Amino acid sequence: MRRYVDIEEGRQEGYDEIIVRIGPGKGRKQRFSGVLLGEWGRSTSQRFEIFRVYRSRTGKFVVHVERSAQLTSDSEKWTTGWRAWVGNWSSDQAWGVTAPESILHIAGTLEELRDLLPRSSTRWSPTWPTSPSSKTSTSDPRRRLGG
Repeated sequence: MRRYVDIEEGRQEGYDEIIVRIGPGKGRKQRFSGVLLGEWGRSTSQRFEIFRVYRSRTGKFVVHVERSAQLTSDSEKWTTGWRAWVGNWSSDQAWGVTAPESILHIAGTLEELRDLLPRSSTRWSPTWPTSPSSKTSTSDPRRRLGG
């Protein structure tokens, strides 16, 4: 009952109930009240990552990181492009796949938040609202990302 009351009070203040999965594979559910501030993605030849930043009801930054399964191989052809495939059809190859994972980090300050995000996503100048009720179209942080 207490959880229901907390979530409803948060909704009245403009926060959403956020449900994310954390841990290896499908992981377990984690719930909190917050508002989405931004989302970034990046990829390599082996995996992709998605970073979502939320502002929690307590004023802290919550970073949810989703990482896809990672492909590893002992052959260069998987990472160097199509030309490496020409003439390389050997049956003597090895590869592996790691499980996908999701992680949740909490940051109390902007400096701590910057340390949790990839370098390419920290080019923005955050002028985020301190509460969801102070959102306007010009202060929407998603419009300033990657600038």
